[in-house]
This record gives sequence, C-alpha cells and structure tokens, in this order.
Amino acid sequence: GDRGSRREGGAQVRARPAPDYEAVTTQVPPTTTPEPPVKPLLGELTVTGSSPDSLSLSWTVPQGQFDHFLVQYKNGDGQPKAVRVPGHEDGVTISGLEPDHKYKMHLYGFHDGQRQGPASATGVTAAEEETPSPAEPSTEAPEPPEEPLLGELTVTGSSPDSLSLSWTVPRGHFDAFTVQYKDRDGRPQVVRVGGEESEVTVRGLEPGRKYKMHLYGLHGGRRVGPASTLGLTAVTTQVPPTTTPEPPVKPLLGELTVMGSSPDSLSLSWTVPQGQFDHFLVQYKNGDGQPKAVRVPGHEDGVTISGLEPDHKYKMHLYGFHDGQRQGPATATGVTEPSTEAPEPPEEPLLGELTVTGSSPDSLSLSWTVPRGHFDAFTVQYKDRDGRPQVVRVGGEESEVTVRGLEPGRKYKMHLYGLHGGRRVGPASTLGLTGCRTLSLFCSVPDALPSEPPGAPRLVELAVAAVTSDSVHLSWMVAQGPFDSFLVQYRDEQGQPQAVPVGGDLREVTISGLAPARKYKFLLFGVQDAKRHGPLSADAKTLSMHLSLLSSPRHKTSAPGELTVTGVTPDSVGLSWTVPQGKFDSFVVQYKDRHGQPRVVPVAADQREATIGGLEPHRKYRFLLYGLTGGKQLGPITAEGTTAPEEDAPAPWQAATGAPDTPGGPRLGELAVTDSTPDSLRLAWTVARGPFDSFVVQYWDADRQPQALLVGGDQHVVHVSGLEPSTAYKFFLYGLHEGKRLGPVSTEGTTGS
Repeated sequence: GDRGSRREGGAQVRARPAPDYEAVTTQVPPTTTPEPPVKPLLGELTVTGSSPDSLSLSWTVPQGQFDHFLVQYKNGDGQPKAVRVPGHEDGVTISGLEPDHKYKMHLYGFHDGQRQGPASATGVTAAEEETPSPAEPSTEAPEPPEEPLLGELTVTGSSPDSLSLSWTVPRGHFDAFTVQYKDRDGRPQVVRVGGEESEVTVRGLEPGRKYKMHLYGLHGGRRVGPASTLGLTAVTTQVPPTTTPEPPVKPLLGELTVMGSSPDSLSLSWTVPQGQFDHFLVQYKNGDGQPKAVRVPGHEDGVTISGLEPDHKYKMHLYGFHDGQRQGPATATGVTEPSTEAPEPPEEPLLGELTVTGSSPDSLSLSWTVPRGHFDAFTVQYKDRDGRPQVVRVGGEESEVTVRGLEPGRKYKMHLYGLHGGRRVGPASTLGLTGCRTLSLFCSVPDALPSEPPGAPRLVELAVAAVTSDSVHLSWMVAQGPFDSFLVQYRDEQGQPQAVPVGGDLREVTISGLAPARKYKFLLFGVQDAKRHGPLSADAKTLSMHLSLLSSPRHKTSAPGELTVTGVTPDSVGLSWTVPQGKFDSFVVQYKDRHGQPRVVPVAADQREATIGGLEPHRKYRFLLYGLTGGKQLGPITAEGTTAPEEDAPAPWQAATGAPDTPGGPRLGELAVTDSTPDSLRLAWTVARGPFDSFVVQYWDADRQPQALLVGGDQHVVHVSGLEPSTAYKFFLYGLHEGKRLGPVSTEGTTGS
C-alpha cells in the first residue's frame, strides 16, 4: 500500500517512516503494571520546502502522540485557513498558496480534547517561473545558474547501530550535504557527504532508538533545507550460533512493468530473479513536478500508486534495498486513463463581512470580502428617511462601493447580497452613521469627506449614560483604533463653544459645570496623528431639581427596592434589585475601576439583575444603581461587593447562562469560541427560540476598556479581531428583541501566542 505519502483535503501529508518489521520483533511481555500514558509534547515547526503555490512543513513531537494537528494561516486575502492533519503524521504540504508570498504558519496539537501550541514558523513561497517564448537567439548575458532544490529524505534501511538514508535533488547540483541529528544525550552531531552522493549510512547509533534526521544542501556558501525524516534503529538480538550459516544470497532486481491504470492510479509489478530485498522504493514526480516516493515491504512484488492526475504520463523508478545498499533503478512509463466523470459543479460562493470604511454628510463607503468563489453581481439595500427601500447594484468584480444621496447625521443599516446563478446569497449587514454638514467648531467635516482607508481608526456610537442637574456622563465605542486622544465639544449656557480633551485609553467622560434643566448637544471627535475623525453626536438634558431615590433611606435590610450582591467570581459581581412601584425606561449601574475611573453599565428596563464583568480579583467595589424615566434620573441605591480571590471556584450563580425565559419569547442558546489566532477569536452561538432583531457581543480589552460589537439578527457568528496574543477574554452575548435586551450568555477564550 502507499505508506510514503497521501493527499488529504487540500494538503499533502507525509507519513512518519514505519520501522522495518524485522527490526522490532523481540518484545518481552511486561511483568509490571504499565505506566500511565505520556502526555504529548509539541516541539518545533520548520518550513522544509517551497514551490510557487505550496509550503512543506515538518514538526517534532518530543514525547507522546497527539490525536490530530491543526495548521492555521491566512491566505493572500487575509482570510484565515485551517488544515487538519492526523496525529500519526509529522509533516504536511500546504497547497493553493500565492507565489512569492510570506506566510506565517501556526501548528496546534490536540489530545483528549486539549489544545497545545501553537508552534510557529514563517515561510516564503517560490517566485513563479515564466516560460520563455520562442524568440531570436538572445544576445544578452546568460542568466545565473538555477538554484538547486532539495527533495525528500527517506530512511532506506536500519541496523542496531545505523540508519541508511537516501534523498533526491529534483533540480540543480549541490556542492555538499550535511546530515544532522542529536545523540542520546541531546548533543548535535553532523555527518558531511559529497555533493555527488545521494545516500549515506549514519553509524554509531543506539539500538532501538528513534532519531530525527535533517538533511541540508550546501551551494555557493549557502545552506538549503532541511529535508527531515524519522528513523528507528533495530533492536539488538543475539542468538548463539549452532552451525556456521551459509552466506546469504545477494538479491537481484529484475524488470518493472505497468500492469494497469485508472484515471487516478497506476498498478506496477516487478520481478526479483534471486534473493530477497528488505524493502523497495518507488519514485516519481507528480503533476506539479514535485518528487514523490512510496515505500513497499520487501516481500511484495507489486503496488498501486494512487492520487495521480487523469490522462497524464508518469515515469516510475523502482529501487531495491538490502543491508543498507541500494540497487536499481528499474524504470517503466505509464499513462493514467482520461477522466470519465462529469466535471463537478462550481463551488458555491460565500459572502464574508461588510464594513463601513468611510462617511461624509451624504454618503457611506462600504467594503466587503468574498472568502470563496465568485458572484455575478452584488446589491446593497437600505431604507431612506421615509422608510422606503433603496437598492444599489454593484458589479461582481467589485468589493467596495460608496452609497450616495443620504441624509446628514443619520444612522443607516446596510444589507449586502451576492447574486450567483440567479440566486441571492446573504445578507451581510452593518450599521453606518453619516457625518454632519455644519462648518463650525462643532462640525468640521467637509461636505465631501473622503472615504477613510480600511484599517483607519473608527468611532461607532456615542451614548448618554447618566445625567444630573449639573453634569452629563458620556460613553462611546471604538470599532477599530487606537486613537491618540478624544475631544468632546458643546456650547455652554451663554452659547460659547467649550472643548474637553480625553485620553486615548478612555471610553467615557463626565462633563460637569452645566446648567440645570438645559438641553445640550455633544460632539465627539477621535484624534490620531493630528488628524480628526468623526464626529459622533448625542443630545442630553440636565435635570431641573433633586429627585427622590428609588427607595427611601429608612428602608434597610430586606426592604423592597434595595440593591443586592447575588454572587461573585474573581472578575465579576452579580447584582439584583427590585422596583417597588412605577416603570423605568432603563437602568444604569455605576462604579469605579482600580484606577479610580468611573465606569457605566446600561441595563434594559425589563431586567432586574446584571453581571458586572472585567473586575480585579479580591477587590472591594461600590455599585450605584440609577433608574431612568422620562429623561430623569432617579437614585442612586447602593451596594458593596468584593470579588473572589483568583483561586476561588466560580459562584453558583455563574452557571446560569441565560436570562429568565419570557413565555413564547425568543431565547438564547449557547455561546462558544470556535477558532483562534494570535490576534483574534471567532465566536458562534445558537438560538434556542427566536428570532432576535440583533445581537450585541461585549467584552473588555487588554486595557480593561469595555468593547461592544453589534451583529445582525440573521447572523450567528462574529470574528473579534484586534486582540492581544496569549490573552484570556470573557465574552457576553445579548439578544435584542423589540427594544428589550435578553441574556447574557457567556464564554471564555484565549488567543494564540
């Protein structure tokens, strides 16, 4: 059978070389209780070869064995890709890559449901070779000699103290080779081989021991490689001789014949006129010109080579190996049959993410991705200020568009559909806010603001979190950043412009010194590299008088209307409260973080509990609850709680993953982390009962700043990017339905390193 290599999915995996069966036949039955299985350990990842569209990877497993591996990387469009590899493999060839392109590969090992890694390596695909067209004899200087290419390294034989190695050089010529490995004490050893050789026997090894061999080619003072393989020396078996054995007959290799073919395989057969070989090796080149090798046991006289291209000519070379010596090759040429299958239908295209990349007072610039396939056309749909649906058609080769004719300072929900073969795919949705037209201190955005390039910092939402008779507390979100600083602008009681600078690491500010019972318009700008982005705007009215509390100070323990701590973990506190009478539009929980900065958490009107996350372990916090109704703020009522120490187990309340059911209403299911890279996590969730109008994913970034992502109600997956490597994050998912917020359900995930 084919034990040398096989194709799996879009990648070609390389099997670990199997030891000769004769070399490990002495097994003593254990007389003691077997030791528990060794936990596998992930070693180093190495790029061992490249072509214009592929990279060959190899890795080590110093101990144990993994159930499977996962290789992750990003393609030329920046889309994450993953290739699964069986646990008994130690290498893979990733194909379908771009020529002359740098890729960073991350390898993870999986064992008993646990993930280890990543081990990382960077490789560059070879430049695409141009085929010269027939022309007149060139008078230019000759091109430099072609760079030699190192092929595959194979173990061709073993003894108790040696391993025989063989390799190929598909192109060019090396000055010399070196074989490197580590002895039993971990010390590196080097064997030098002449450039005209293609095999060597490495001696002085330990019996019954696994060795990882690395082959390098030396050319013009540069080192190419390595090509790597695993080998196992034979176990020493000493049987006292009873008679003088006759010298063994030296085997002889006969003829190689192609016995049959199919669209993807060739069947080979050969003869051995005398003796017996330890094993055979069939070598050939695949459709891309890459050398391949298939190892066959010595007692076989035929093999079927599969994974070939239809209607393609292959030249097969057969080598026989005996006592570390190679004989051959015997050679034969075969042609695979033409394919009789009907061509598969083209792959269904996939619509990616839709993003707002820029705005002006009358336009929004949109950009999107197509991770797979190709669309015939796209349509962008939205509603104008009168609620009438509008449609913008875009050609299938485009990936961005500017939607014009919009109203200034207005929020729009954009839906993108892809059209393919008469069918509609999607939508991918996003929210965008047009700029304002006022040419003054409060709105310096020009009428034709140029679209910001992808990756530019971007603000998304400015909200009024709380008000008093002389202050307004504002909070905002940053879709992508960072900003150097922020600027809040407004006009005071006399109509004079005022500006409040805010540090770039903050997401909220309290504007004080305001007049009672007065309406204010606040504008928020983000500043980066002396360039101003925005603005976002929000209106607020200060209170006219001191309002009564939610509950009277006379009511203490167990009195209705009090705020209660219901549970704690090392990074969160659960709060619960009652409303003795009346109805509120919403609630706000306020507290101060470890730096003394005020934090605000808005809560929907139908909720009577909240989980405040992102806190410090074993720290005392004071929480203030306000009720908002008719533009007025009632409260606060207060409670104090101390987070659990780092090592404490989660409190029982944390096990609840959803809000209480509303009979017949929508209900969230489970939230899970389905994929990770060093700077992003992919979240997916289920809906036990639906539908929802939209979702909100909230989390705290590495600087303990709250972040939120708005997701369309038809989406159940989101890609959270811009994260820190090797960092644990906790995510909360809320579902929004008819103005109410349901949830949260939560999960934790850690980015790769």
